[in-house]
Amino acid sequence: MEVNASRDSYDARRDDTAGKIVVSRDDMVRHGDASVLDTLKRVPGVTVSGGNAQMRGLGAGYTQILLNGERTPSGFSLDSLSPESVERIEVVRAATADNSTRAIAGTINVILKRAASTAQRDWKAGAGASSGMAEGKASLNLSDRAGAFSYSFAANASRNTFRRPVTTVETGGDAEGRPLYEHQLRGGDVGNFNTLNLAPRLNWELDNGDVLSWQSFIYANRLHYDSRYATTYVSGAPHVDPLTGSVTAATRRTIRSDVVWARKLGDSARLESRIGIDAGNYATALAQSSQAASGAATLDCFADGLSRDRALRSSGKYSAAMVGVSRRALGRHRHPQRRQRPGRGTQRQSCTQSDPAHLVQTARRRWRPGAHGVHAHVQGARRGQADCAPGPDHQ
Repeated sequence: MEVNASRDSYDARRDDTAGKIVVSRDDMVRHGDASVLDTLKRVPGVTVSGGNAQMRGLGAGYTQILLNGERTPSGFSLDSLSPESVERIEVVRAATADNSTRAIAGTINVILKRAASTAQRDWKAGAGASSGMAEGKASLNLSDRAGAFSYSFAANASRNTFRRPVTTVETGGDAEGRPLYEHQLRGGDVGNFNTLNLAPRLNWELDNGDVLSWQSFIYANRLHYDSRYATTYVSGAPHVDPLTGSVTAATRRTIRSDVVWARKLGDSARLESRIGIDAGNYATALAQSSQAASGAATLDCFADGLSRDRALRSSGKYSAAMVGVSRRALGRHRHPQRRQRPGRGTQRQSCTQSDPAHLVQTARRRWRPGAHGVHAHVQGARRGQADCAPGPDHQ
């Protein structure tokens, strides 16, 4: 009797246990999914709401999201991954030895593209628009193999813009129906959100059958939000300043890099060891201003901050097929608590009276992430002032 087998004949979605659902890249591409979230909408037991994936009807905080079996970097969004950069998605309804038990509802593990079997060169771009919103996306995927060496590279970029005009009229009267006041609010919000992620991977198949691989994931995003409102008091006493505005800017940069060594032990056993590092910076800046009816500035505030994340991770997994039962795995994970290291963060807040237009220009021109913080402040403001007090003309 002769038995022939191939790893290409293995179907994870068909052969794995009922406790895990596996969606391959071919399934995602075949359905024309634009992002990983589009794929998860079709998975039983998974609900996508507000850009988050949830399981068993519980909130997003009860569902564990993993990237290559590790917790996702801070600020990461599933919506930023294109199907072409993903090898498969594993939806696990219960805790397993090779995954953390932090999740109550379940685990969604996104496996990025691994060893390349054939050369690939493709790119995609798309755009869309709706009422007050516009979106553009682009992706690039490269992969090839040369003997025992293979590589893959995936890049995804997106830009979202929005414009929301607001007009409201507030009126009030006494018990007899006589009008007491009428206030009209006009303004709107304008902003954009940009993302970029890169996923390079290198693989070496050694002479003894071991596999050594290096994979990194780089994620960056930037948010700019500008809000301006003007209140007209047609009748009645003013309650707030007629002119108010704020400008918010936030930038996040994260890199994750892993080295994995895998060795076959016999015909069905496998030992895998992993060591990796995480590094990230998150910078924020907020400018607020308001003017009284007399034109005098009543509020002119600026606050900025910078936090840094650093982590070292390691894990190991042993898996083997046992006679009469499904494949079993034993795992060990070490995840240091992600935290801001002492002396690695800065935060500043200051307030002065100045022209709000100058304040906005200052926030846009001088908000530059630097080596020791976000170098931005209001001209003439005292660095490190603890409060944002209104000016003397505030009504």
